[in-house]
Amino acid sequence: MRDDARIDVAEASTWINTDFNRAQEAARRAIAKASAHGSHILVSRALGILCQQGPSIGNLEQALSDCENALDSSIETHDVNGESMMRTDLAAIYYQKGDLKEAEKISRQALAGFREVGNLSGVATALSNIAALRLSLGDLHEAKRLLEESIPDYQATEDKEGVALNLNNLGDLSRQNGSLKTADVFYAQAKATANEIDDKNAIAYVLNVEGDVWLDRGDLAAARKSYEESLALRKQVGEKQMAGESETALALVSIEEGHVAEAEAAVRKLQPEFRQEGSSDDELTAGVVLIKALLTQSRQIDAQHEYEQAQNLAKKSQNHMCACNVHWQGHESSSTRITQPNHGPC
Repeated sequence: MRDDARIDVAEASTWINTDFNRAQEAARRAIAKASAHGSHILVSRALGILCQQGPSIGNLEQALSDCENALDSSIETHDVNGESMMRTDLAAIYYQKGDLKEAEKISRQALAGFREVGNLSGVATALSNIAALRLSLGDLHEAKRLLEESIPDYQATEDKEGVALNLNNLGDLSRQNGSLKTADVFYAQAKATANEIDDKNAIAYVLNVEGDVWLDRGDLAAARKSYEESLALRKQVGEKQMAGESETALALVSIEEGHVAEAEAAVRKLQPEFRQEGSSDDELTAGVVLIKALLTQSRQIDAQHEYEQAQNLAKKSQNHMCACNVHWQGHESSSTRITQPNHGPC
């Protein structure tokens, strides 16, 4: 029994949101053992773990392949619940790739499957994910409705991780509406819930958005502290892609602190990494921060060049919160000016 692939699947599940690299290693061992014994369901579950964790360690294309293979296995074995779980993870990858419409379509397919088998936790997760997508697309009213609809299912299943992320989404919604005090309350509740279950992934996420709120308020010291704590946790669990987002936020703080050259160097390093990972919205966000760094140094020509690159990404982006930060204003005079981008949502 010591070579049973189920042991490795259980171990991989234990490392989720705690140590992504160990989760990947255990999942790969499970796939090798399960494949040797012809256990297609276990192969599918282990592939699902690779699919779920892949984006966090910065390998979207491999994660996409793992997700599609896991989805195919679930369909072949008529595992509707597993199929819906794979669609949920697949949607998350399309979100990171910037294809929000495809992500929403797949999330709604997952929602239908979870409802078919009566998986309340899955229903709550799908509703919350669709809400996050609607929020990114600028549909605040629908996002709020979906978040509120998901709360009873989270409560019924006592899914604290889901509750934490749902509270975080409610905080994001409040911040979008300009209510920072309400956002503070939701973020504090989200962090407390994530701390209860020691979910480092969720804690790091909340710390990062708390940094956004401090930056909105102009408290650079508090913003830096939150971003640095988030970055440390993300590095600890091996979240490469999310760590890059925290580093981008810290670069913006550096600009405000007057360390502009340092910020420019940081985002220039991050841009090709995001491009290689296929994280187009993260690349766009880094580009916006770079434009601000160049404008702060009165390097208008360089800023215009970077703006043109960012504009190309913005035209393709479906994420309202990213694309609206790139703004071009022309003048009748021979000189043109790029307005400094605002951090965070419009």
